[in-house]
Amino acid sequence: MKFAAQYGLQPGLTFEENVARIRRAGYGGIELSTAGIFEGRARPLAESEMPELCACARDCGDCVRAAGLEIIGLVPPYFALSYFEAPVFENYYRLAQAMGAPAIRVFGMLYDRKQGYHALFRRTQDMLKTLLGYGARYGVRSLLELHPGNLNESCSGACLVMRDFDPKLIGAIHDPQNMVLAGRENWRMGLEILGDYLAYVHCKDSYYARNDQGQWKSIIVHPGEGLVNWKEFAAALKDTGFDGYLCNENRMDKTGVQSEEYLEQELAYLQGICA
Repeated sequence: MKFAAQYGLQPGLTFEENVARIRRAGYGGIELSTAGIFEGRARPLAESEMPELCACARDCGDCVRAAGLEIIGLVPPYFALSYFEAPVFENYYRLAQAMGAPAIRVFGMLYDRKQGYHALFRRTQDMLKTLLGYGARYGVRSLLELHPGNLNESCSGACLVMRDFDPKLIGAIHDPQNMVLAGRENWRMGLEILGDYLAYVHCKDSYYARNDQGQWKSIIVHPGEGLVNWKEFAAALKDTGFDGYLCNENRMDKTGVQSEEYLEQELAYLQGICA
């Protein structure tokens, strides 16, 4: 298996410094955001902006490749089927192509009890037909992340959404910590369900604790310190023949924590359980 890190795990660094820090820690890949292209969350991009934005995307890609890292995907923040109409998405596929990213993450449709599952499922499939057309045009695979609250919050839920489409054009980012929050399926069974749709895996962990108001809240921690049985999950990955990327996505509170603890040490942990 291979190991990547999400951009921005070490705050307060420039784009170039972030890329160099991830490479220095020993990772072989990076999952990029739109940082370095524009600031803030995903939004409709005007056609007049695109020449400059695509130039910035190419510069970001060149910086990553010069550092010896592989781009595994582009993850614009809040880039979701629930937030935009399908035409808004095309310019992001153009950015991914300019950057040299093979895939782009799209958050799935949020469940809404007023609309109901079946209506949202039909809308999801209609939108995906358009998005996968963009993906085919620009050579970029669309990835749905397993995420609580979405129609695709589980492996089986994601497979229902994707099964009518070519896995070369669409896939899933597995996230065991997100699945623990949603109510997980058996690790091995879920990986078998996804099959060729599995793109790569996000790595973080969490446990539940009560806040000052007595409410249960999820607390992000280092992999291996929370509710995810990472050794069991890694064994399931190996048993099903997965040889792709595990991507460090740990955005825990890092106040007073040295970066080596969540870059080098977390990489060592992931390498250890995958050995």
